[in-house]
Amino acid sequence: MLVRIGNTLFRWRNALFPVIFVLLFAGVQPIPAGTLRTALEFAGLLLVLGGTGVRVAVAGVHYIKRAGAANHIHAGALHTDGLFSALRNPLYVGNILLGAGFLSLLGSPGTWLPGLLVVFLAYRAIVAAEEDYLARTFGDTYARYCATVPRWLPRPGALRVALEGTAFSWRRAVAMEYSTLGATLLALIALHVRNGHGNADPIPFIDAICATLVVAFVAMLRTAKKAGAFH
Repeated sequence: MLVRIGNTLFRWRNALFPVIFVLLFAGVQPIPAGTLRTALEFAGLLLVLGGTGVRVAVAGVHYIKRAGAANHIHAGALHTDGLFSALRNPLYVGNILLGAGFLSLLGSPGTWLPGLLVVFLAYRAIVAAEEDYLARTFGDTYARYCATVPRWLPRPGALRVALEGTAFSWRRAVAMEYSTLGATLLALIALHVRNGHGNADPIPFIDAICATLVVAFVAMLRTAKKAGAFH
């Protein structure tokens, strides 16, 4: 059952998760400005930065097709180096941190824990589906990898060892992550306006200007990628 749910979520995740964010954005009201609200927003920004950092750290070492093959789980190779030598699902850990961050930025304490539980269970199902595929595809090699590398949390010191001697490429990181980075920035701008901070901007329409620049920059990178600039 978990594998079937995971396969379905994997197929629709690029549309489903943004829709959920939009629904929460429209339906959840932040608590009044104050110490708790500030703490939620500060924690949210740290979590978003952490999740983004994890994804960029992975992307700078590995180029991984974002949607598998035809939106189905697929892997042409088993990645076991870089951050994958410290934990098996660094990209999904990054996504969970991003989800937790945006839930916190909504400014509603009552929404945070249930929302985080839903995010984690969704990715747990996706991971179950991927593990099923990888076990069938890579057999004993994957079994040995699972026996030594944790699913979610790295062992003490494992991250430092994993990153030592790793060749990081900003070109590869940008090629893989530009759309996620753009979507993250646009979501942050939208939350900035929604939570009332836009009223204090020193320049009129500064949020709209920033959003326009982000969209233009993402479009430029997309065009450059299609032209082969990142190869």
